[in-house]
Amino acid sequence: SRRSSADITNWTTVHRLNFNRTFGKHTVSAIAGFEAGSRDYTTMYVTGSGFINDNIRDVSQANTRDGYNSSSRRRKVSVLGQATYSFDHRYYLTVNGRKDGNSQFGSDVRWANFASVGASWNIHNEKFAKNWDWLNTLTLRYSAGYTGSVSFDYYQAKTVYKYDSSNLYYTGIGAIPRQMGNSNLKWQRTFNNNVGITGAFLKNRFNFSLDFYSNTTYDTLMSFNLPPSVGATSMQVNFGEINNKGVDLSVSGHIISNKNWFWSMTITGGHVMDEIRKIWIR
Repeated sequence: SRRSSADITNWTTVHRLNFNRTFGKHTVSAIAGFEAGSRDYTTMYVTGSGFINDNIRDVSQANTRDGYNSSSRRRKVSVLGQATYSFDHRYYLTVNGRKDGNSQFGSDVRWANFASVGASWNIHNEKFAKNWDWLNTLTLRYSAGYTGSVSFDYYQAKTVYKYDSSNLYYTGIGAIPRQMGNSNLKWQRTFNNNVGITGAFLKNRFNFSLDFYSNTTYDTLMSFNLPPSVGATSMQVNFGEINNKGVDLSVSGHIISNKNWFWSMTITGGHVMDEIRKIWIR
């Protein structure tokens, strides 16, 4: 006989304060926000055998019982802000900033700051482009800023022990390491740097997009193998710095477009280069 259960409790709260104002050719908007969330996950699994008869199947009445239970909890909090400015539908500027905290990281490095900025120029709205009848849209873009990620399970920053009934001693049940913690485990942060241009021509019949990017990831998260004598197989560490750069191109067009036929084609291509710039273990 066996019995199992799982309980999951999630809650999220999001608060936003928005501001938007237009005066003449100027438009200003801003957002201030607060976010918080929690996830609790509890599982239980138990088996039993050796009942006195076939009519009794409750695990508590079994002669031999075995099983396990586990629980995990995650908390996260974010404070954020964004400001946007545009002029005459030609120039746009956006600035973002946020502070994030997550209980999955080490107790001394749970908080991290992230900021980014982006700008764009709608060339097709300039006076000198008004007479370009073949042009529909042409936008030059640039953005730079930091993002963060959490790509591992709960409690990777803490050492976790597992009680096992096979380790039964005179004084009680023994525990063995299930995973080794890392109190210095911090956020993996990526600095994204991108410049691009997009356009549409001949009544939007042809479109293209060209992007150049260089993204550098700091304190990259990885699983580090441990010797068997430790009792656990691996632990999460911040191990170094990786750069990823390249170019992406996309060209599309409507080859045939009438009431009976529609044929479009899209060509995409890209080139990417990865480089490990630094290696360390934290």
